[in-house]
Amino acid sequence: QRKKSVKCLEHLQAPTGPIKKKKYLEEMRESKVVVAPFSWGEMSMRDFECFVSGGVLIKPNMSHVQTFPDYYKEGETYIPVDWALSDLHEVVDRVLENYDDYIEIAIEGQKRFKYFAEELPGRVEFVEYASAIFRNVT
Repeated sequence: QRKKSVKCLEHLQAPTGPIKKKKYLEEMRESKVVVAPFSWGEMSMRDFECFVSGGVLIKPNMSHVQTFPDYYKEGETYIPVDWALSDLHEVVDRVLENYDDYIEIAIEGQKRFKYFAEELPGRVEFVEYASAIFRNVT
């Protein structure tokens, strides 16, 4: 999907080659949108890098995936595209052209990530959830 994403977004003339990690993180912080195609699975590290950096996450529809914490709320924490990426060009252009209409999605994704990663109540909630799973496994 990465190669197909790059092809769909050629019109943006964004660099696509390898870069050093520091430069990568700088670009993430400066980006309004982050496209995160499926990788080895539906979730990717880029999703969380996007939440941390505050971009609008655009990725293939995740409605079939259950996660805890639930980071993938369509229209709340990310913008879905078709699995075939047939609408990726259109969706990215729409978000960029109407960025002010989508900034709340970036903010909500970042808030949700920070709640579970940094805030004590979120950490406790995560540990309690994981503990319940482990108790039921054994």
